[in-house]
Amino acid sequence: MAKKVPLPSSFEEASVFENRHVTNVYNTIADQFSYTRYSQWPRVKQFLEKFRDAILVDVGCGNGKYLNQCESVFKIGCDISSSLVNLCRSKECEVMTADCLHLPFRDGVCDAVISIAVIHHLSTIERRQAAINEILRILCDDGLALIYVWAMEQEYEGKQSVYLSKSIESPTVNCSQPSQRTYIGVHTNRTQFKQQDLFVPWHDKQRQHTEMRFYHIFVEGELEALCRTQGAIIKECYHDNGNWCVIVGKQVKS
Repeated sequence: MAKKVPLPSSFEEASVFENRHVTNVYNTIADQFSYTRYSQWPRVKQFLEKFRDAILVDVGCGNGKYLNQCESVFKIGCDISSSLVNLCRSKECEVMTADCLHLPFRDGVCDAVISIAVIHHLSTIERRQAAINEILRILCDDGLALIYVWAMEQEYEGKQSVYLSKSIESPTVNCSQPSQRTYIGVHTNRTQFKQQDLFVPWHDKQRQHTEMRFYHIFVEGELEALCRTQGAIIKECYHDNGNWCVIVGKQVKS
């Protein structure tokens, strides 16, 4: 991509942009993507195992890898990619095609929500806030939500994430003050992120074509601050192998 692409400047413009650089990409690469996403992350699995006789919604369920455990939990998945939803249906999962900004569920209907590697695909802060607000809306008063996003800090507390390649030299980046640019950069896979708003290439070997997926990379403290602006109560925050993660509840109105 030789041409510099600016960040969307409005909610509506962002919707069109994400349809092109997120939804359409996943619809195209769904089978290949699913082939690389087969194992459950241990701390997500640990979170799910807390619940019994509960209703769980997986917002942005991808290929449904978190929908096939915990028999005592009724699990519903949703994803904006119809191709990924069809893959889930082939595994007999309860799924639907839905936008994370307009979840098709009643207020307070579920005991638990997970949203793993989803919100970082939203291109404006207003849309990221709206996604958090939707998660909190469908959560019951004593429910919990687990949210994961990609972290700028791919090396944290002296430990590198598995994403970074040992054979590719990564640039030195001040993660607390990443480069602030009005255009979207193109990331070099398996290296340290240089800025927060990036296209991450997916090399489609079948079609001999490179798809560009949009990501907003989160810095330390950003995810918690985003949740707090929507009235969430932070129960736990942690870094997990190149991701920032929070467990949140909702403030109960008296």
